[in-house]
Parts: sequence; C-alpha cells; structure tokens
Amino acid sequence: MRKEVYLPDGTPIDKNGTYTLTVNNYMYEHETDKYKIRQYGNDPVQGPEDLQATVNFVKSFNVPIHYVAEGRISEDFKAPELADVVLHEADLRDGSYLHEVKVSLEATDAGIGISHIEYSLDNGVTWKRYDDGLTINKEGRNSIQYRAIDKVHNVSEPKALEVFITPASVENAISLVKQAEGNKGIKTSLIAQLENVIKTFEKDKEDKAYQSLEKIYSRISELPNKHLGEVDKNEIMFMLQYIIEHRTETSGNEFPALLAS
Repeated sequence: MRKEVYLPDGTPIDKNGTYTLTVNNYMYEHETDKYKIRQYGNDPVQGPEDLQATVNFVKSFNVPIHYVAEGRISEDFKAPELADVVLHEADLRDGSYLHEVKVSLEATDAGIGISHIEYSLDNGVTWKRYDDGLTINKEGRNSIQYRAIDKVHNVSEPKALEVFITPASVENAISLVKQAEGNKGIKTSLIAQLENVIKTFEKDKEDKAYQSLEKIYSRISELPNKHLGEVDKNEIMFMLQYIIEHRTETSGNEFPALLAS
C-alpha cells in the first residue's frame, strides 16, 4: 500500500523538517498503552478528547455547515487525463504567429477529482500553477510542458506544446520577401523600399514610415502572381497589414517574456 503524506498546498513533507501532529485520544500515549508515540516527537501536549473537541468545533459555527469530503485517504490511484491543447490556425506557413497566443489547459479525472494543473517553461525543472490562462508572447520557439494533479496527488504524464512567435516587424517582412518565389528584380526593389522604411523609423518619422508601408502594401497587392508567388504575396501583405494596423514598430511590445495570466 502506498503511504505518502502531503501538505495542504500539495507539496510532500520534508523528511528532515519539524511538524506539529495531532492524533486522537486512542493513539495518544498512556501508561499502559503499546503505542509509544512520545518517543518520535518532542513537547507533547494533551488536549481535550477527540469527541469533545469535535463537539466544541461544531458549536463554534454560527452558520450552517457545508461539509465536503477532502479525499485525504483514498484508493484512487489513477492519474488525471490531459486534454490536447487546440490552437487557432497559425498566421504563417511555418506555423508561427505574429502576436501573443493565449493557451487554455484542461484535464479530467475519473476518480476523486482534479486538484490543479501545472506548467513548466524550463523543460520540467520548475513547475507553476495554472489558473485562468497562459499567454505566450516570447519571440521564437517556446516549449511548454503541462500536467494535471488530482486531489490525492496522482500526477499525469506531462504533455508538451510548442508555440512559435514571429513578431510583425519590417525586418521580418524583408525576410519573407527574400524567401518568396518571384521575379528577382521585383524582390530587390521591395527589399530596398522596406529598408528605407526602417531608416525612416530610425529618424523618428513614424507617420511617414507608416505611409510608406501603406504604399508598399498597395504595390504588392497589384503585383501579378508571376512576379510574386500568390502564397508568398499573401503572407507578406498579411505581415505588413498587421504592422500598419497595430503599429507594432512603435508600440513598445517587444515580446519581453513568456507570461502567465
């Protein structure tokens, strides 16, 4: 039989720590008892008998008592089952998103019930409690592990999730143009125009820079597919439109970290 003891917050007891233990009157050491619990601890204090203590505790309430079994002792040894995370369709063909992604974690338990869900951002070294949501906004490839724990501390096998963020920026738009299928001259011209936009931003002429982006967007939208592949063209336009609408070059949102909310 498995014998494990946990604190109320779900962490295992420290075998080298010191704790206060309460036992019932039957277990408390008497002169003729075979239970010699005193030898395992220090400073024993004998209080009222357990029956009287229960009576006094119930009398202390001045409102109706709503009792729910805690499940501290259970024969439930089956771990919870994690639901697969379903993300909305990525913005780019490489599976990346131009913006932060909100992740919802869910689990079910056929036994005593779910206690909580945890997630790890460092390959399982440390775990954080998941509450209402997890917001991914760190540039690049983000790896998240998550697991569920039931009320008697059965832990599910972790699952892994990857979220790839490509920030909407003029530099990344240039990268899309470079990778695109199309006429070399057209691509060279677009790259030069976008590089000029970056220089305009560096001169703190934001309005002029965004106006230039709008003109570049219009020019790309009019290009025939033989000059710039249709799929590539749509991705470049989507990136530029996002930059223009959200003003990501000047919003100060540099994807500083992987956040939980």
